[in-house]
Amino acid sequence: MQIEKVSIMLCRTALAIATLALSTGAASACSCALVSRAESIAQSKVAFVGLVQSTRAEAGDRQRATVRVTETIKGDVPATMQVTTGTISSACGYPMQAGRAYRFAGEPKPDGQLEVNLCVMFALNRPE
Repeated sequence: MQIEKVSIMLCRTALAIATLALSTGAASACSCALVSRAESIAQSKVAFVGLVQSTRAEAGDRQRATVRVTETIKGDVPATMQVTTGTISSACGYPMQAGRAYRFAGEPKPDGQLEVNLCVMFALNRPE
């Protein structure tokens, strides 16, 4: 009887550990479909090249960048955009650096800011 209880406890413990390991691995990885720059722009409402003027950290591993638009590729884009993203690439964030130029694309939120992620930014900014 005692052996049965120990076996059940060991099985439950092993199941809990396996569940935790599987859920942690899946939640911490970012997976992107490989799309071309042209496809990414075609799927977006706006696209532009911009110079990151400044960045600031926000709550929840988030970053906000003030971006001066230097070239409009698609859509109606103001001279300056607020762009937000995560700061952790394994969670699909794309940390930006002040003083660097990037291509951006997406659909601005009603307040005008643009949310980007690793998948879109990689497609737009990788060498072709």
